[in-house]
Order: sequence, then structure tokens, then C-alpha cells
Amino acid sequence: MTRKEKIKLLDKLDKGNNEFNFLKHYVFYCNNCNFRVEVTDRLDPYISCQVGNYYELEINKNRTKRNINGKLWSRPANSICLNCGNTLKKEKSALQIKCEECGSENIVFWKDLPNKKCPDCDGKFDVGILFNTRDELIEWDIDEWIEGIAKAKKKYGIKEENIIEKLTEEEKRNIEKERILIQYFMNQRYVLNNNYNIIKFDCHRSFHSPFIIIAEWLNEIDDGKIIFCLLYGDKNEKSYIAKNLENCKIKELLSILDKYKYFSKPNKINRWGLDGSRWTLEVQIGKLYKEIDVWTPNKGVIYDIGNLLINYSGAIINELY
Repeated sequence: MTRKEKIKLLDKLDKGNNEFNFLKHYVFYCNNCNFRVEVTDRLDPYISCQVGNYYELEINKNRTKRNINGKLWSRPANSICLNCGNTLKKEKSALQIKCEECGSENIVFWKDLPNKKCPDCDGKFDVGILFNTRDELIEWDIDEWIEGIAKAKKKYGIKEENIIEKLTEEEKRNIEKERILIQYFMNQRYVLNNNYNIIKFDCHRSFHSPFIIIAEWLNEIDDGKIIFCLLYGDKNEKSYIAKNLENCKIKELLSILDKYKYFSKPNKINRWGLDGSRWTLEVQIGKLYKEIDVWTPNKGVIYDIGNLLINYSGAIINELY
């Protein structure tokens, strides 16, 4: 990907994210079992259903109740079957349609959910909670999850471990500073907005937090620096590392780029999969710029550069795939 292509793509993504963020979002709850229906209101509505007190599954994996309890499903839809909970599209002109899952004709548009009977119990849906932005919904959802986990632990007699650490004001400031730095370096426009020579390795893992490693330097004779950022890590994983990068190590990175003719060859590897991870390499040296990505590589320029940067950073990564 060229610099122009990257800027065009990011502009398009930002526009789409902003438009999506300002859509209206609704959450309907059953007043008895907390069968939850979340709707994104747009031209082609999107419905997500999550059954019952789903957070209890995090505490008691063996808890069961009816076949649909504990499940989550979502897709573009405008209606829901009040017999089995299936979501489906229904044309406004259609007088009646049958559910493709259970054959029931008890189907309603999402706006008609308030006070309708829950598919999972004898309860009824509430009038719905309206969120004017996606960010509002996410913030509320996190609070709900924390509260739900606490209730489930109390229900099953699990005592909270007292692991709260007493931090000094300086430690709190350092944690906040580190959080801001991680957001800054992990921004997709970081390289584009920078005048340094930069090699940025980005690893997005399916089941673990993404991380990035940046090597940057000003000229060919001086040392540079290396930065490691991890959004969420385990206890033995550091979230942020920044240290000096010796000139000899920069030359080693450049030799790998030369070996693979990074800027002159396509460097395309056709590897695809459902899980795994996506490795991205974004390089800016002088006026040269190029970005490539590969799904779970086992060889090639991204594989060699990525592993070398991990080694140089000294980061502990428990799950690399």
C-alpha cells in the first residue's frame, strides 16, 4: 500500500466510523431473565441477541437453562421471532412470514418489542434504553459487565480477591502517561504524520490483545529508539517499553529490507485463515513508503522483521501466533 492509498483508506474508515458512531443504538431487556436485544438503527438495521444473565457463564461454565440460554447471535435484521429469538428481515409489505428456524409466525419489528413476551421466559421486554452514540453504549456495556460479574460471584459464593494496590500519586501519573503514549503510538496515522525514518510492526491477534513495535531514527549514523505497546497484557507482560536502539541494530533491520527488496518487489504472500493473527509492516525511509500485511506468516520480510523487533524490544509476549 502506498502513502496515498493509506491516507485514502484511513479517511474512508474515519468517515465510516464517525457516521456509525452517531447512529442511534437501543438495548431492550426482558424484565425477568435479562434476555437482551441490541439494535443499531440504520437503513439496514443490525440486531444482536444475548440470552439471560450471560455474565454468569463466566463464573459457572456448567450452568444451563433451555437450549438457547447463554448464546449470542447477531446479523443485519429488522425483526425478531418471539418464539425462538431468531432474528430475520421482514418486508413492511409482508402481512405475515414464518420464522426460518422454528416456523412460528409470532414475528415483530424491533421497534415493537416493548412489552412483548420474551422468547426465553414469561417476562416482557422493557421500553428500551436509547444511546445516541456507539461510545455511550460501549461505556454503559462495560459498567454492566462489571456489575454483572460481581452479582454472579456473589450468587455462587465466590469471594473477591483483595488485589487492590495502593499507588502513589506519582505512580498514578506514570500509568496515565503510559496509557496516553500507547494510544499515541498505536494510532494508524502515526507513521504518516512523522518525519522520522520508521519501521512499524503491527500484530493483531484473534484471541489476544494487539501490539505494535516501532523502530525509528533520524539519520544513518546515530542511534534511534524502539517502542513497544500492548493494549492489554497478562501480569508478566509489560504494556509499554521505550529504549535506545543501537545503530548496528538499525542496519540489521535495513539489511533485511534490502534482502527482500521491500520497496521494489510486491512482497505478497497469499495466506488466509479464520483465526491466527494479521501481521502488518509499515516502513517509511526518506521519501519511500510502503505497507504490507500477511495473515500468520511463517517466513518472509514481515516474519523476519517482526521477530527481530520483538527480540530488540525485550518484550514478553505469552501468545505469539
